[in-house]
Amino acid sequence: MNVKTMEGLAGAGVNLKNSGTSYRVYHAAKIEADLAEIKGEAANTDVMERALGYTNGFLEDASEYTDRAAEGTREEAEKLREERLEDAREKARERAENRKEEEAARAEKAKAEKAGTDKAAGTGTDGLAENSESILKNQSIATGATVELSAEGQKLSDAMKGISRQTE
Repeated sequence: MNVKTMEGLAGAGVNLKNSGTSYRVYHAAKIEADLAEIKGEAANTDVMERALGYTNGFLEDASEYTDRAAEGTREEAEKLREERLEDAREKARERAENRKEEEAARAEKAKAEKAGTDKAAGTGTDGLAENSESILKNQSIATGATVELSAEGQKLSDAMKGISRQTE
């Protein structure tokens, strides 16, 4: 609770209580004045006027404190509204960041999948035959060993070369 609100509520409560006391004094003085008039004596109105002055002053003070409490309540409501607005903006920023991260992850995954399918589709049988021959040649050059293909291996290699030339 805002300090202005607490001060306003406490001040208004005290002043209303005090105005009730001074009003009771006024009421008692009025009764005495009425009795004096009935008896034919002069009525003393000074006490009534003074008590009404106090009552009026306390009520004005209570009104000022009520205004202060209302101002404090408005400030508190504005502060709360701004905090909620900032929280909503922060949540929106977080959602946007999460959305961007998810989209980037999806794009990366799609890119990886596309690269994987392109690689698999692009190499095909002709790429395997050429790749295996180059590996064998590189190994034989590096080690100084000669590699001989078996008859079945030679037939398979020739068949794959033929398939790759037909697809081109």
